[in-house]
Order: sequence, then C-alpha cells, then structure tokens
Amino acid sequence: MEARYFSSNNYLFARLGHNPSYLWRSKCVVNPRFIVRGGERWCIGTSNSIPLLQEPWIQNGKCIDNNESIYPMAHSFTVNNIMDATQKRCNLELILQLFPESVATDIITTPLVPQVVEDSLVWKAEKNGAYLVKSAYWLCMEELVDTSNLRCPGNWSGVWKLKVPPKVKNFIWRLSCGCLPTRIRLHDKGVQCPTSCVNCNDEDGDAAHVFFHCSFVVQVWQVAGLGDEVTAAIQNYTTVEDVVFALLHKLSAWRRCYGAFGSTVTSNFAKINKSFVYMLLSGLDT
Repeated sequence: MEARYFSSNNYLFARLGHNPSYLWRSKCVVNPRFIVRGGERWCIGTSNSIPLLQEPWIQNGKCIDNNESIYPMAHSFTVNNIMDATQKRCNLELILQLFPESVATDIITTPLVPQVVEDSLVWKAEKNGAYLVKSAYWLCMEELVDTSNLRCPGNWSGVWKLKVPPKVKNFIWRLSCGCLPTRIRLHDKGVQCPTSCVNCNDEDGDAAHVFFHCSFVVQVWQVAGLGDEVTAAIQNYTTVEDVVFALLHKLSAWRRCYGAFGSTVTSNFAKINKSFVYMLLSGLDT
C-alpha cells in the first residue's frame, strides 16, 4: 500500500489517487487521519525537518498557530532556527522576541533529550510512542471528538470495578442512560405501543416509573429491604441516574450495592421470588 499510494511521501499527506482500492478509499475518504494527526508528536533530534509553526513538537503535542508569531518570517522557520547553534537547547533571547510569553513558556519547557539524534513522529498517548487502538479510542473520547452529549454523570469507575457479571454493570449503565426499552422509550422511537405501565396502568411508563415509582415496584423494594433508601433517593433527586448513584453512595460499600441494588434490578434477587422479578421486568417491552 505504501509503494502504491505514498511511496514519495507519508500516509498523513497521501492523496486518494487514481482507481484506489476499497481499503485505501475507506482510509482516505472517511479520513481517519485526523485521529493520527491529533495524537502525533515530534520527538526532537536535529530539529532540521520540523516546521516551527503548525506542527505538534511542543510538549503534550501542542502546535504553534500561524498568528502566534510576532515575526512574519517565522512561517518559513524550522525548530532548528530557534535552537542554540552549539548545544541542544533553546535560544531564549530569540524565542522571547518571536513569541508572546505564554507560547515562549511552552517552548522553553519542552524537553530536549540529547540522546535523540533524529527527528521522528511518535504517538503521544503511549510512553513508548507506539500507536495503539486502545489509546487512540481514549484520545478520541477525551480530546478529539465532542462526546458531551453521550456522557452520563456519576461514579462510573466504581461501577466498572465491581466484581460482578458484566450484564449487571451493563444494566446499571443502560438504566442510568435511558437506554432500556420501556414503553415510553419505544413509543418515542416510533413503535406503536401503549405508554402506560404494565403493572399499574399508570399513564407514564418510563424508566423512573417502572423501577422506582410503580406501586408494585415499591413493594418489591420493601421486600428487598431497600424501601427507605429508595424513597429517600427519589424524594431528593429527579433523574434516574441521580437516584441510581444516590442509592449506590448511600449503601456505601460497592459490593453490598451489588448484593442489594444490582441484584434487585436484575434477575438475581436474593430475597424475592423469581415470579416477582418477571413481573417487575415485564414493565419493559422487549
């Protein structure tokens, strides 16, 4: 692939070309290169081949924008132009003349390792500089892609560390994020079905009602020994995710949370007959 599409350049600057293969078209047209560009960082050797502006050579992979240079000629500079002529260190006087103080500080604090003799691009999300899909995914979620609309607040690190079957953690996540197929949820997605609760015929059969407000479910929580905790949580909080994490926090020990809360909302009731579980979950149209 390299010999055909970017033999005289590199992947980051390669073009689609004539009659490309399906694999190359998907790589180039969909353009996942923004991920690589977002996670790359220059490891400074001689610094002769690194453009001074618009390249991620400052610490943490930052770039210097074109409009941040006071001196117009800096657009044609390489990093080598702001280095000391005799040693591998920054020319402080020149840097302060070219850039504002904030940018100059970033440049001066960028580490220069004498043992590195060649300029090379490395992956900033890994200590060894090697690209990994795992760290690329993390980088996309945290820095490159706006995922604020997908995030659900709460102590999720505590949930994922639970020593429980994955289906329990997945259920808590789906309940908190509103992903369970309640009648209200199905109706919002265009499914022709009634919106009332299966157990009590209440008009509002959403997740909050199905798992916390339904008269039958209230009895289930009482039998499980969590009636008071659930009542306090739904009085103090309005959203499902807030109620869920309030319960988990109230019960304090994550392992006890699983034994009480996690088991209650799934099919592993310790104190409740399986028929009750079926009746509770029948509030979800699957």
